Amino acid sequence: MDVDATYYDLLSCLFNMNDLEVSVLKYLRNSGRKSLDDLADYTKRNRSTVFKALGKQVSMGLVNQYNEPLKNGGRVSYYSAVATEKMLDMVKRKRKEICESFDRLILKISSETV
Repeated sequence: MDVDATYYDLLSCLFNMNDLEVSVLKYLRNSGRKSLDDLADYTKRNRSTVFKALGKQVSMGLVNQYNEPLKNGGRVSYYSAVATEKMLDMVKRKRKEICESFDRLILKISSETV
């Protein structure tokens, strides 16, 4: 059994991530901090598509964004995956939420069939 595939399948399901988002997260976890251009080159997708995927992951807390000033003005953003421990905590929280939802649903169904 491929542990990585199972891990990323789980993340995809829990956080409703598409193939691009999973690919970006996997690349960041394996490669460390990368720029938008690096990620666009790696995924062979345009910058705006990758930027949208990153925005979703940053807002969910799966990816960190760092802004650094450029010498000639402006700034560049770099992205990295959150630490494994933080990601596992997020997975555990999601699991708990799902279990609680199932428990409520089971109770509701049970009370309706009586």
